[in-house]
Amino acid sequence: MDKEEKYVQLLKEAASLVDGESDMIANMANLAALVHETMGFWWTGFYIVRGTELVLGPFQGPIACTRIGLGRGVIERHVLCSKRQAQAVFSQ
Repeated sequence: MDKEEKYVQLLKEAASLVDGESDMIANMANLAALVHETMGFWWTGFYIVRGTELVLGPFQGPIACTRIGLGRGVIERHVLCSKRQAQAVFSQ
């Protein structure tokens, strides 16, 4: 199956998954799992805008930053978050 066919199939499956389900968290959880499994991505998930932050929502993959300030660069934030996670692990 080529990339375009994967996306077409993914959209069909996504529509089927959310049809009739009104809970946003349940839908995000299933969609993250679907995209992760179908596309084989390293990390797949959602951040929810809450005030001036992005707050971690449902995801598949390795541990993620719980909160990211709006306007922060993705790479810069990833580095800062990774350092904090490493410090937390090694300080225990």
